[in-house]
Amino acid sequence: MTDREFELLKKKAMEVAGIEIPDMKRSILELRISKRLREKNLKSVEEWLRYINFDKSEFDKFIDFITVGETYFFRTEYQLDIFAEYIVPELKKHSFVKLWSAGCSTGAEPYTLAIIMLENGVRNFKVVGTDINAFALQQAREGIYSKRAVDKVPSDLLKKYFEEKDNSWVVKPELKRYVEFKQLNLVDTTKMMLMRGFHTIFCRNVIIYFPLDVKKKVIRNFYFALEPGGFLILGHSESLSNITTSFEVLHYKGAVVYRKPEE
Repeated sequence: MTDREFELLKKKAMEVAGIEIPDMKRSILELRISKRLREKNLKSVEEWLRYINFDKSEFDKFIDFITVGETYFFRTEYQLDIFAEYIVPELKKHSFVKLWSAGCSTGAEPYTLAIIMLENGVRNFKVVGTDINAFALQQAREGIYSKRAVDKVPSDLLKKYFEEKDNSWVVKPELKRYVEFKQLNLVDTTKMMLMRGFHTIFCRNVIIYFPLDVKKKVIRNFYFALEPGGFLILGHSESLSNITTSFEVLHYKGAVVYRKPEE
């Protein structure tokens, strides 16, 4: 891949997904894309980038290449403990609760949130998991995970919500019914305007890949997606500093949660 081709790749990633591709990712992208060019009988990266404009399946492959797919259940447990201890009791005030896992990858976070809700006695709720990566969402819908992905799930909950099959762990239908998955580009304002009525949004380790102007746009859309009094939970190293002052800042045991003010 030439320098010019890499710059075109970075420009395309920013244009369609708001994602900044770091230089350190160049070598792995070269390997993936070179293989794809051979498979599609294409002569250059530039030709491939034109091709993805007209072929959705190839566009999905492009997104798969540039996004990070690592995920596992009960990730960053202390944030989830805060959610269970302090936020879930607030959510119980609503007759029906809507949660959103933005940038859900292969689905571990949405299913984790559903488990927490059920274990805390909440039954009237829905978790919506969204991601731009169609391949990740397909795995999420299938609900089949490696032992490594479920390693942090307590043994009693593993038996309760999963079935072991062919050296994998499969999410039981009783849990799946509370979770739905949608393909969504967080920088697509038109689609984001349809996301409304949520009581809590988890968007962890996602906006770190966006430049400041894109972060502001995404967070503004989250604000409007939340009900008054709704909560926004970011990754442990992320904050809304220099992005917005619209949210109340809540401090819990060393972690920060953002809350949309009540009307």
